[in-house]
Amino acid sequence: MNAIDRRSPLPLYYQLKEILIEELNAGVYPAGSVLPPEMNLVQSYNLSRATVRRAMQELEYEGYISRTPGRGTIVLREKSALNRGLSQLTSFTEDMKAHGYEATARILDYETAPAPAAIAKLLRIPADTPVIHVTRLRYVQQLPVAINDSYIHMPQGTCMNREELERAGSLYRLFETKRIPLLEADKTIEAIAADAEKARLLGVPPGAPLLQVEGVVCTLNDQPLEYHRVISRSDMYKYALHLLR
Repeated sequence: MNAIDRRSPLPLYYQLKEILIEELNAGVYPAGSVLPPEMNLVQSYNLSRATVRRAMQELEYEGYISRTPGRGTIVLREKSALNRGLSQLTSFTEDMKAHGYEATARILDYETAPAPAAIAKLLRIPADTPVIHVTRLRYVQQLPVAINDSYIHMPQGTCMNREELERAGSLYRLFETKRIPLLEADKTIEAIAADAEKARLLGVPPGAPLLQVEGVVCTLNDQPLEYHRVISRSDMYKYALHLLR
């Protein structure tokens, strides 16, 4: 499809969206480039601005583009979703960098507080042991894609603070600078529905499907270091495994 067919039963906005997706997949607009302004598309395809805006909204919701005032409409990806492996212990930042995407984070909450009973059990520490609790909103190309909730029990003799994490940009990178090795992790993955708060943070409708990954990362002597829960937009993410028999 490379032209609008006004005799087609398909809605005009849907036809325009499919045309633009074909162009994205063909590399006409590579990741990081800017799509033509809405008025250019209105004139090029002889469509109403409302129709063009609906097509752009669909592309943004599906994770193809990010619309930012002052920057225009930035292309984020081709049709395939952001791919994260589950067979290696890598950080969000490392995975996104490997795909050529700019990854950033905003710290929503940072506190030291007694570990809840369930978290203490996972970290194998006494209940009410002080742990660091960090909640971050993760962005790819300035689009919010994941909420990362971490409980961290630092090894004896080490510490961290909010300013260090903000400077490092990555929790795992900060662990590396402190010479805390990350050796292994257990993870589980499940589908959940977005509640009102998660929908607001991720820019999706309430009830939208999300992917939740929970894991415990261990350091030396099989000592749990971090429990994390990562909630991602399922329209942008997929997780991959490589299995051998």
